[in-house]
Amino acid sequence: MTNTFRPAVLVVAAFLLPGLAVSADPLDKLSPELKEELAYTTGVQAFIYAYPLLHVNHFRYLFNGEKSPKYNGPANSLNHIRVLEAGKNASAASPNHDTLYTLAFVDLTEPLVFDVPAMSDRYYTIQLADAYATNFGDIGTRHNRGAAGKYMVVGPDWKGRKPYGIKKIFHSPTTWAMPLIRILVDNENELEQIHMMQDKFKFKRLDGSDVVPLSAASVPSTLEPLAALPSLDSSTPEAFWAIINREFTSNPPPPADKELVDQFAVVGIGPGQSADLSGLDPAIQKGLKRAVITGMKIVTSFADDITGGTSINGWGYSQANMGRYTTDYLYRAGVTRMGLMANDPIEATYLSLYTDSNGQALSGVNKYSINFAADNLPPAKAFWSITMYDSKTYSLVENSIGRFSLGDRSPELSFNEDKSLTLYVSYDSTDEQHLANWLPAPPEGFYLIMRVYIPKDSVVQQIWAPPPLDLTANGNAWIQR
Repeated sequence: MTNTFRPAVLVVAAFLLPGLAVSADPLDKLSPELKEELAYTTGVQAFIYAYPLLHVNHFRYLFNGEKSPKYNGPANSLNHIRVLEAGKNASAASPNHDTLYTLAFVDLTEPLVFDVPAMSDRYYTIQLADAYATNFGDIGTRHNRGAAGKYMVVGPDWKGRKPYGIKKIFHSPTTWAMPLIRILVDNENELEQIHMMQDKFKFKRLDGSDVVPLSAASVPSTLEPLAALPSLDSSTPEAFWAIINREFTSNPPPPADKELVDQFAVVGIGPGQSADLSGLDPAIQKGLKRAVITGMKIVTSFADDITGGTSINGWGYSQANMGRYTTDYLYRAGVTRMGLMANDPIEATYLSLYTDSNGQALSGVNKYSINFAADNLPPAKAFWSITMYDSKTYSLVENSIGRFSLGDRSPELSFNEDKSLTLYVSYDSTDEQHLANWLPAPPEGFYLIMRVYIPKDSVVQQIWAPPPLDLTANGNAWIQR
């Protein structure tokens, strides 16, 4: 990952080092100028820390807000997506085109039992993430080989023993949590069959009764968020802080972060703080408004390149802590903005490509090829894919043949005589001979994500070397290998 903003963030953090003495009324002796700077530097750090709360709230509204154009159902219910993500209308940034999603936002003031059906040899995974988009568990093929079972998900205040018949208890650090189901789709002709699989997943209470869905009216914190994916083009800085304070209060940070979060409260940000900033000192308000602008620039910069692990032939592995970020709040914010939720690397490893073999940014004006040797296909125990994204919108790229990815399940994929595999990438369509192996690009900037599901050790350890993306000579006819 590009480290452009890390030094700046460390400078900001000087105001927030644990152990700094804070008086009963720390702002009394400060001039308006110093108050503004304190609010600005503290606010930037608070914004980065809390960014996932903004993003998760946005998607909770999209799925569960009754006025949302993408309304899928109430909270505490399984919100099934019945089609593969495609084009600009996808539900989240950088979605896969391999699985059907089912996303739920659940209130864990009461324990939840996840009733998981038998899935046989159909790959699936249930990712469990908290309100900060951080994983606290997963269920699926890698663990149970498709066997049915009941799993319990509880909130931070729950205490007790595992009830009879429950395979495992997962403890969410926050009251609100996000279970995300992914079920593999081999081809779109089997969607109806997979819909029936989706419908077999159930939420139950401890007594075996169905969980009662929560209407938006019954969940005060499910308020209309920013008008679009958190963006300064669509909302005022005050709107950002209003949501952050509301979500901080509903989902307090873990005790380990208390010293840091207590210092956010000095400028009116954090659990229990008002969503209305108008009562704050005018200089504090001014600094917080500036902090949103800088904070968004930093988060967006990191979202533009969420690699950070080993880089081989231009392909960047994600950091080993993807999905479980501990204190790496900046990486957490960047990954959340770029993709909302990310699997643990042992479940699915993501390799991102932003440049060609010459180190130049990828653009649809060029023609590229990538050649996998016969003994060097992506080492996946489940399956693999390479998906195309528009670098401006993080969205799948609409194209004339409706193809958004290529992988080991792509129909009619053509191998070379030596069993190697060559894929072709460009905006302009390729000739008929190479059409089955063509991944359409947008006319301008793009990036690729290779997903390796249930990767072999060489991928998890970040030593497997994927081949580079080569610029085709003169941009003319494809090279036949």
